[in-house]
Amino acid sequence: MLKTSAKKSLLLCLLLIAAMLLLMGANAPIQPTDRFFVNDYANIIDAATEDEIFNIGVELYEKTKAQVVVLTVPTMNGEDLETYSFNIAEGWGIGEAKADTGVLVLLDMETRKFRIEVGYGLEGALPDITTGRIQDNYMLPYFKEGDFSKGFLEGYKVIVGEIYNELGME
Repeated sequence: MLKTSAKKSLLLCLLLIAAMLLLMGANAPIQPTDRFFVNDYANIIDAATEDEIFNIGVELYEKTKAQVVVLTVPTMNGEDLETYSFNIAEGWGIGEAKADTGVLVLLDMETRKFRIEVGYGLEGALPDITTGRIQDNYMLPYFKEGDFSKGFLEGYKVIVGEIYNELGME
């Protein structure tokens, strides 16, 4: 039998371990859904739009091996947008690894910031000036009206179109 002081020490150690596990779980990276091309953790995209984005994403991947992934999050827990989007894109393995043909379209609802993170293999199709134009002309006007579904769908279609154009496919 353990003495009372030993029991208290053991209990304290177990509580500390449990607290550390909870904290690690709170900061654990978000994981992709089973519908990899659309991950709406902020619940702002309607089901029909999710289906359409998913279908467009699957077709793009089947034809080119490029992947465009949408992610909405309620919060990035204080992490800056660029670091968060890069870590998700790398951690999820978006796009063909060797060719780096992935694109992440991310919106953080807490800060209302969004970003298009482009893999090096698609920077010819989607340089910063093009992604900025897509955000400004095809996404932001709808986001300002609260129509996130339409903004994501329109932006997604333009991004995919730019990839097809770069590859001479449409």
